[in-house]
Amino acid sequence: MTMVQINASQSLDTSQHPNLDDIQIELGNIQVRFDGLGTVDYVIEFAVNVIPNLLRYQIMDALEKPIKFKIQETLDQINIERMIKQHADKLDSANGLQDLQFL
Repeated sequence: MTMVQINASQSLDTSQHPNLDDIQIELGNIQVRFDGLGTVDYVIEFAVNVIPNLLRYQIMDALEKPIKFKIQETLDQINIERMIKQHADKLDSANGLQDLQFL
């Protein structure tokens, strides 16, 4: 099971872009099934299944930084002031933010 938790913030100064404060990615067990080589299957499965699981946290830590960078690039393209002006009538409605799509 994979879990992704993202913390973002937005300054009250709407000329500022949203900021991605933190991203945490948790990856479940990595498993591979191999078939066709008899007893060699067990050796290959062991190597392929054990090594990535031992390195899982290092792998996820290495991936978090480029993923965070790409998400922040997308957030930097959001113009909060323009969005507020475009959707002011929706923001004032009873449903508020429920009907808005930001990206």
